[in-house]
Amino acid sequence: MISIEKILVLAITYPDYSKRKKYYTLCIAGINEDFELFRIFPIPLHYYIKNTDILKKYNWINCKLLESGDYRNESYKVDCRSICSQNLKNFNLFSKVNENYCTLEDLENIKADNFSLGFIKPIITGISLSSTKARMKKKRFLSNQLTLFSGNLGENYIPYLIRFEFRCESSDNCTGHNIICEDIFFWKIIKKSLDNGYPLNEIEENLKTNYLNSLIGRKDIIFFVGTHVKYKTWLIISIIYPDYFLS
Repeated sequence: MISIEKILVLAITYPDYSKRKKYYTLCIAGINEDFELFRIFPIPLHYYIKNTDILKKYNWINCKLLESGDYRNESYKVDCRSICSQNLKNFNLFSKVNENYCTLEDLENIKADNFSLGFIKPIITGISLSSTKARMKKKRFLSNQLTLFSGNLGENYIPYLIRFEFRCESSDNCTGHNIICEDIFFWKIIKKSLDNGYPLNEIEENLKTNYLNSLIGRKDIIFFVGTHVKYKTWLIISIIYPDYFLS
């Protein structure tokens, strides 16, 4: 399969190191004009950094899809050389998203059919910055691997993730969720803070004060969520709401 698709970028994930490719890659997810969902990868981190004027949230891109990327229905491999900006207008994003959200419980029901992207409307009740033993171990391992440019492979691996506690607004039976967010927006902020020598507790406090506390209790927020390719658990990959605060 080779096809050309116009996609509105709604999510860019944390970059992760690929043992097979020997460099960092990330995923992009979004919708087309017919509100079909797409996940495209692999996007090399160095390519993303050089093309942030094109590969940015709420930007339309034109790209060549090569083949199915994995078992998830919405996943496609992309020819990065084909990606360019696409000027499309008159698309009421939030209205479209707001018409198509569901609950995390609903998404769990369709996950068995390999659907892996969706929108949910949360009522956020708590926010924290956390990591895991596995992520810290990977950080140490990569940091011990030197590069040709007097650096180490761990420089771009950020083990810390924002974790959201929330309930699904449209569900009477939702007992609450606690899941991580891999939006590259937070990767950039945390990486810059770590590079500048800020301790973790100050990074968490600054994030809460400057970005996150204002989200608690808001009723116009949409989470764009996707499943982890290996563990099939749900992750928040983007936060969407009318004023596009986290863009």
